[in-house]
Amino acid sequence: MSELLNSLQSVLKQEVELHQRLLEKLLLEKESYGQVSGKELLRIQAEKNQMVQGIVQAERQRIWIVEQLAKCWGVAAVDLRLKQIIARTERDRSVLQNCYEELNSLLDKIHHQAQQNAQLAASRLKSVNLMLASVKPEQEKIYSGSGKLQNPSSTFKRSSI
Repeated sequence: MSELLNSLQSVLKQEVELHQRLLEKLLLEKESYGQVSGKELLRIQAEKNQMVQGIVQAERQRIWIVEQLAKCWGVAAVDLRLKQIIARTERDRSVLQNCYEELNSLLDKIHHQAQQNAQLAASRLKSVNLMLASVKPEQEKIYSGSGKLQNPSSTFKRSSI
């Protein structure tokens, strides 16, 4: 049991670190809008994806540990929450409690920052769309099959498409 609690503590610390790094990437993404190239934004996105994959992997480990603890305590794993695990432990209670509180705080911050970034991206996209809608494409003339210069709309017949 002690080994499971140590493993849980280790996984929770890993999750805290990964969530902190994800929040840092979200803040970097926010600061870089309009200031960096698309390539740099793609790099930031790839790094965020790596953080999320790490979080998913750590979460799978945490779920496995909780299932093992549930078996030891004779309770259903789906009903066993971190708060209940903390209440059942004497040793390392404060460490688990700190991880729990820090994760909750980070999740709130990540959610808020992701919403802000989405709003920024949406407003920039809207701005680009409005700009593109106001630009009239030039009607350049093209050569027909017979070598005559014509407007593009008059050269293509439906039967040739």
